[in-house]
Amino acid sequence: MKDFFLNIDIIRIIIDFGLFILIWIVQLIIYPSFRFFGRKNLINWHHYYLPKFSMIVAPLMFIQLTIATFILFSVTEWKLFVYFILVISTWISTFLYFVPLHRNLTKQINMSESVRRLEKGNWWRALQWSLIFIWSVILVSS
Repeated sequence: MKDFFLNIDIIRIIIDFGLFILIWIVQLIIYPSFRFFGRKNLINWHHYYLPKFSMIVAPLMFIQLTIATFILFSVTEWKLFVYFILVISTWISTFLYFVPLHRNLTKQINMSESVRRLEKGNWWRALQWSLIFIWSVILVSS
């Protein structure tokens, strides 16, 4: 059973690191690039990029949530509860704040404001995924 949890730790670190890298690419490159598109080109780019990027991020997020939930119910330790709360908070911010902003871009509603809010608000999500990765490293090293 110890080997099983070691494998989960390895998978968790890989997933958390992947999401850590992706969120910083989004924060420093993708969202700021939206400002350089005209309305028509932003609509075309968003339509092209969002489904492709979602195909990468969504499975990683689902695996992360599955692992966080599994270890929460398998091992009762406060550090794992903190990890679970960090993961859940990222899901909440993603689906309550960021998905509606992307939906606005898709529907061409309040596009300038949505781009501004994506770029500015994503600092919080970058912090969340950074903390998740750091916490994951702490969990493995303890």
